[in-house]
Amino acid sequence: MRGLLAGLGLFGMVSAAAVTVQADRDGCWAAPDWCLQVEDSHWDGDRFAVRYRNVCEHRLYVKHCNQLKGGRWACEGGAIAPSLVSTRDSHDATGSFHYRFVGSLEASRDWVCADKESGWSRAP
Repeated sequence: MRGLLAGLGLFGMVSAAAVTVQADRDGCWAAPDWCLQVEDSHWDGDRFAVRYRNVCEHRLYVKHCNQLKGGRWACEGGAIAPSLVSTRDSHDATGSFHYRFVGSLEASRDWVCADKESGWSRAP
């Protein structure tokens, strides 16, 4: 799992890259930093959105947080399949965002993989 504070991202379309995966018995694997790319972040009225792309050849389970006006964080988790894009958004956001991710080969084990990562459940 890799955690990043993002103020800028890598842009452009990229096909899935080969990664040697050494998954544990739960299907969890340490995804390199470059597996998840921020393709875009933008405002639409009071809605702030961030678009992510999984550029690796295996699933990623992502925790995304947008900071809201008033200082608290709105966080959600979800998987992104290889080569696919996912957009996460929040209303009344500040434009600051944070994300972390972990490799998870099986959807039914996402929570197990996330729980193995130190500080996963804490807000940024």
